[in-house]
Amino acid sequence: MALNYYIHLIIMNNILQHLSASLDLSISDPAFWLPLACYGILFLTILTSMILEGFDIALGFLAPFIGQKRVMKMLSRWREINQFWLLFTIIFFICAFPKAWSYLASMIFYPLILVAIGSITRTLGYEFWLRSVDSKKLYSTLFSIGSICTIFAYGWLLGLFVVNFQDDFNDQLIAFLIALLSFAIYGLLGICWILLKSNRHILQLQAIIWAKRLSRISAIFVILTLTTLVFANTGILNKWIAYARLKNFVIYWFIILFIFVLFEVSIRKCEEKIRQHITQHILYKTPFFILQLLTVVTLPGIAYCYFPFFVYGELSIWESINSIQSLKTLFTLAICTFPVIAIFIIYMYYDMFIQSDQKTEKS
Repeated sequence: MALNYYIHLIIMNNILQHLSASLDLSISDPAFWLPLACYGILFLTILTSMILEGFDIALGFLAPFIGQKRVMKMLSRWREINQFWLLFTIIFFICAFPKAWSYLASMIFYPLILVAIGSITRTLGYEFWLRSVDSKKLYSTLFSIGSICTIFAYGWLLGLFVVNFQDDFNDQLIAFLIALLSFAIYGLLGICWILLKSNRHILQLQAIIWAKRLSRISAIFVILTLTTLVFANTGILNKWIAYARLKNFVIYWFIILFIFVLFEVSIRKCEEKIRQHITQHILYKTPFFILQLLTVVTLPGIAYCYFPFFVYGELSIWESINSIQSLKTLFTLAICTFPVIAIFIIYMYYDMFIQSDQKTEKS
């Protein structure tokens, strides 16, 4: 085990040495490591956003099926903070990699417009729902429409990323299909969160039935995304099947398969408990955390495929920055604010996964 760890460290060091040599820079040069560090911060921001904001968007999508009033009350504690992630990610991306933003803006224009429409609609729907007396159903429906727009836009962005922003018909069709399939993974995330939080036997039973249906579609979504990303780009395929990395490629796919099997087993165990009319059990938390584990595994794989590019073979991390001085300032600000953000996240989300929402369930 220790030997494998040191081997991977040596391989990573060789990759960094090769990258720095190709740029005529040393590893210790800020012009080399600062863009890498900011790229890492951007990646962590996206990963955190997917873990902490995903259930919010998912519940908005599921609201018409499980009760809009219930959903709006369940989200009330985290709705404000969840608006932070999208704004923070976009601002950091623009400030750290302005050339990448200007290069990609025209390619992702329509999905970005849809993200903006979805985000604004969700915010307006929720805020008016809080203040309304007679039109709560109208505004909760508006919130759900915004969630649907947001899910489709995120799936569309992922699809365009997977096909390397190619604009021919087949690639656009694959991107559109990935966008449609993304509803399954978001729906599954929302269902698992309901299973974790709800105390109602009927709702838990419905969640199990929906989870069993959507898990297969979600598996298709993950497989289609990763296989298209790997096999549609020769450079990415060569990166995975190179002599030293083919074993890692097989292990990576085995881990993904194992996670889906683990999810199926956990759903079946939860179903057994629910059919025994046990409304609270620690097992009900496992499907949600397994699904989050899938996010933690798949996103680094996608990032590895593209590294060190934003557009594969065309625009690298180092070609995307404006100046090292501005990057130093941004990196310093990020390091200084990180403890504050971490404390704030713990304060806002500490009970998101552990406390059952009993007050909401009774209302």
